[in-house]
Amino acid sequence: MERPHHKYPVLLVLLLLMTALPGRNSYAQQQQYALSGIVRDQTTGEPVPYATVFLEDLGLWFISAEDGSFRFTAIPAGTHTLHVEILGYAKKTFTQKIERDITGLVLQIAEESLRLDEVVVTAEEGGRLNSSSRIEKQALDHVQPVSLRDVMQLVPGNLTENPGLNRVNQLTIRDIASNSANAFGTAVIMDGVTLSNDANLQVRKTSTIGTAGESTAGSGVDARQISTDNIQTVEIIRGIPSAVYGDLTSGAVVVKTRSGVSPWQIRLKADPRLKQVYAGKGFSLGPEKGVVNIDGDYALSYGDVRTPADVYRRVNLQIGYSQTVRKKLTYNARMRLIYSDADNRTDPDNFLDNISRDRDMGLGLDINGTYRLNKKWVTNLEFMAAGDVTSQYSLEKTYRSQGRIPQSLAMTSGENLGFFTPYRYYSNLEVFGLPINVQARVVANLYGKYGDITNKVLAGVEWTSRGNRGAGKVFDPYLSPDVNSTSTYRERSFRDIPFLNRYSVFAEDKLRVPLGLVRALEIQAGVRFNGIVPDTRFSMDRYYSVEPRLNARFQILRQQEGFRELSIRAGWGLNYKMPSMVYLYPEPTYLDVVSFSYNDIDDNGVGMVLFTTRKLEEEVRNPQLKLQQSKNFEAGMDFDIENVTGSLVFFTEKMVNGYGFATQVIPVSYNRHGYVWNKGSPSRIDVPSGKLPQYENGAVLVDGTALPYIRDTVFLSYQKPLNNMVQDKWGVEFTLAFPEIKSLHTTISVIGAYLNVLSQDESMGAITVPTQVAGRPYPYAGFYAGGNKTSSGTRSERLNTNIRFITHLPSVGMVVTLTTQLVLMDRTSYVCEWEDQVQTYYYDDKGSRYSGKWAYSDDKFIKKVNPLYIMDLSGNLIPFTQDMENDVRFRELIGTTNKESFYLGSRYPVYGILNIRLTKEIGRWAAVSFYANNFLNLDQLVREKISGTAYSRNLPFYFGAEVRLTL
Repeated sequence: MERPHHKYPVLLVLLLLMTALPGRNSYAQQQQYALSGIVRDQTTGEPVPYATVFLEDLGLWFISAEDGSFRFTAIPAGTHTLHVEILGYAKKTFTQKIERDITGLVLQIAEESLRLDEVVVTAEEGGRLNSSSRIEKQALDHVQPVSLRDVMQLVPGNLTENPGLNRVNQLTIRDIASNSANAFGTAVIMDGVTLSNDANLQVRKTSTIGTAGESTAGSGVDARQISTDNIQTVEIIRGIPSAVYGDLTSGAVVVKTRSGVSPWQIRLKADPRLKQVYAGKGFSLGPEKGVVNIDGDYALSYGDVRTPADVYRRVNLQIGYSQTVRKKLTYNARMRLIYSDADNRTDPDNFLDNISRDRDMGLGLDINGTYRLNKKWVTNLEFMAAGDVTSQYSLEKTYRSQGRIPQSLAMTSGENLGFFTPYRYYSNLEVFGLPINVQARVVANLYGKYGDITNKVLAGVEWTSRGNRGAGKVFDPYLSPDVNSTSTYRERSFRDIPFLNRYSVFAEDKLRVPLGLVRALEIQAGVRFNGIVPDTRFSMDRYYSVEPRLNARFQILRQQEGFRELSIRAGWGLNYKMPSMVYLYPEPTYLDVVSFSYNDIDDNGVGMVLFTTRKLEEEVRNPQLKLQQSKNFEAGMDFDIENVTGSLVFFTEKMVNGYGFATQVIPVSYNRHGYVWNKGSPSRIDVPSGKLPQYENGAVLVDGTALPYIRDTVFLSYQKPLNNMVQDKWGVEFTLAFPEIKSLHTTISVIGAYLNVLSQDESMGAITVPTQVAGRPYPYAGFYAGGNKTSSGTRSERLNTNIRFITHLPSVGMVVTLTTQLVLMDRTSYVCEWEDQVQTYYYDDKGSRYSGKWAYSDDKFIKKVNPLYIMDLSGNLIPFTQDMENDVRFRELIGTTNKESFYLGSRYPVYGILNIRLTKEIGRWAAVSFYANNFLNLDQLVREKISGTAYSRNLPFYFGAEVRLTL
């Protein structure tokens, strides 16, 4: 992409500010009034201190005093919306018409309880400019999540998963199968702080994309490390996000933790594989002295209860302090400590001590708040500053018994003497990481109101810095963790990798204009400009980006007979994601070829090995790496007809330039000492037993005589970071909620989605052929679409729905949810395409050739795929033509499917499960929750339609329970 002209973002910012200012000035000229009142407990009538009262359309707030009182001044005439929030109470919204000074207004709120007439235990949908799901505390308690991934089951299109901490938990949005590019593009924002994985370098070798243990380097954050017990709300943004949110391509998961006065909360959670305990409390330090919140949890999870070989431990501690200063400044400061340990080892009964371990210990500090100015040119300032450092340790201890393997220690190109590993040994690969993340953001908000027209404009700046100061990859070079003799490990420190510094400037305007009594138009337009501090090693033009975003909503009907609401909405936007350090700074690759090997160690204690090493440094870097980009569009409608509420949304998302690695090959010429040519084939000269060869001046000597050598060439492969991942998806999401069936105290809700996802690797990856010809390596390497001989990606389709029967009994404080999860369509097929051209073909019984999309639909003949190019041992890249298909020299390069119906993929009939969740309050001080997934154990095999093979597609039966105490 070309570098954008700087004047464009500036002009857009000025345009947005000009749009907002007239509304603010007009507001200042209106008659203004005062509003004061008191927040009271609905049941006892007692004042409620420390409650936050929001005047939404003006951007004003007030923290109620010890006597529950609050006061606003300079409020323009009109109808205003007030929100009241405080821990332990249900959020409540009030509408107040102001035409004079109002005093003594009483806002009654009720304690959060299942004994209220209305409770919400599902995600709240609709009513917003974009597609998003908001999940409140009661719904979280009912779901009983152990990680954020468990919360995603409440989102349309997602399926229930059995909870677990013994596998990496990453978050994806509007996806069918877990996809690293989607997870990498999903932002996780906790209390205003974006959690980053960009500085994670816990890899075995970047050149081969090998990860150390359960590392998520180069992908999204691991949600296992986030405790869910102290979360107050989760918002999952699937549509076009606000310009405030950046560095994402798939959407955002916005988490807000508990803050405020609250009694002791103790939770005990258990299922067959997991045990968890949590405790938390909010302490008031006295009037105008602030509140301290302390939360901590410990979780222990086993992969298999029959053996302690796969264990995950997590400890989280959070200490927060919140304060309001002079009724103008409110802020929250937090310190977070995390410890996680994933320990995976072989079963002790196997008598092998193979260990894979990943341990993280982190400290995070952040502060965020709002300063109320209430000036003509700015209403308030929001600020955030945060930093975290994590000590990461990965260990892979592996028993090696492949015999004596030649290894090289060379750090430069050329011939070098190596060594033989012991016959049997344990290798220990350790990776020490120390990722550091710093970020800060300031946002100025300006609210305006003129009559019933409201306007909000914001402008802000953001700075982030990521780096890693870990010792890096450490191991005993003589006990190599890699027995691949062509690309061996080298130690690497992370401390020479520079920090990645990024800055952003953004602005946004949100306008609401009533159009008569029943209609209204809302528009949100924003732009975000991103850049990074220059690094001469990269083409910086590629790392500037402009992200325009637009959402609009037209309310057609409101409070009409039959129609309480009917609105349509649409949104469009561009999003970009910066590459992480694992793609920007891959380590050098060392390609080692054995030039001479003599192993007489076991019989006579002598041996020698000579390598030719090719060091690749510039070759494995990609200074032309582009930004991962997604283009999003959605259009939908929200309605409330006779108390039946719902939404229907169509969306498209095109993600390009996704980050990945592709295999490259290079011909390496070297001397093969101790060989001569014999009728065109290399012939080895035997070295007498017990003689130790010597290497001097480029020759191998035996008894002072130089051995002859021949010159040979071999293909060696390595990996290079590229923008090779593409994802093109579209779908329809739907939600439907019916009014309560009074006689049964039951409501019915339906959510679901149809998803169509095409994921492709657009790289031209190389594959070498292991076959030898006349004792020499195969003389050609092939380059294929997606780096695969038969497919470049997959197309997946799924239509699923969750039908929930929610029975709420306020008199006994209980809610029961029975969920029918149905998968009505489940299809996956392979594709093999390059530059929009199908690469697959086949020959029928008559020898006729068929290619293109015809080949996808055939199920009678084996399919073939030609390489796009081939490379010879001189490094020449030769286009592969159809005339070369029947040339015996290239037969090994042609890809062949393993079955006739390969490209038809798999198609499954309808299948489903029944889940149940129950929550019961016991007085005011305790509650119990229970869940059972697939409680009827519907695990019958589902017969795949194309192959006829039967598979189990349903979750296995699983259950768990939780006890909550309030002291």
